[in-house]
Amino acid sequence: MSPFKKKLMKHMVIIGIILVLVGFIKVKGLIAFEKDRETTNNIQILTGQTDIEGEGISITVEDKNPYDVYGIVYDKDLITIVNILQSAGAEVISINDERVLSTNKIKVDKTRIKINKNQKLNKTKIKINDNEYNSPFLIKAIGNSKKLNDILNSEPASAELKEFNYMKKALEIRIEKKDKLIIPRYKGNISFKYAKPIKM
Repeated sequence: MSPFKKKLMKHMVIIGIILVLVGFIKVKGLIAFEKDRETTNNIQILTGQTDIEGEGISITVEDKNPYDVYGIVYDKDLITIVNILQSAGAEVISINDERVLSTNKIKVDKTRIKINKNQKLNKTKIKINDNEYNSPFLIKAIGNSKKLNDILNSEPASAELKEFNYMKKALEIRIEKKDKLIIPRYKGNISFKYAKPIKM
């Protein structure tokens, strides 16, 4: 082989190595970009910054007997259901289209309306994210619809499931599996007074 051909082949090998390295860097950069985008999407979902859709279940919780203090919906009932859904793997939850986050406040403001001397109509207003709602309450949970439905209809194995089993008798509760649910973004502002990121 002539010296010229040897030199040419050497240059071709070098060019080939450079092209492989450039391709590797591009692929690595693309993977990093996709990973960063996935991380950003996950953060947006966790902090409620974006609307979400997916399969899941809807649960309607409604007063059954307004003349009985045990026949109306309280904040603890909604909190119990949310805890069960989170334990069962629900990824995103809302109550009356109010996104449920770790910073949520769900509390009752109970009022009683007098009907006559002997009867009182029990009525609750429940605050969710500082907005007041009356019964009925629509809870939406995105996740494995079969698993979520099975958990809520299973034999009570925990204190919360036992409480939910009692709720099903005292209140009007309807559970439906859904192929597609839409949960709106969080409408409020998230701020932290004491939690600060660590500076690297």
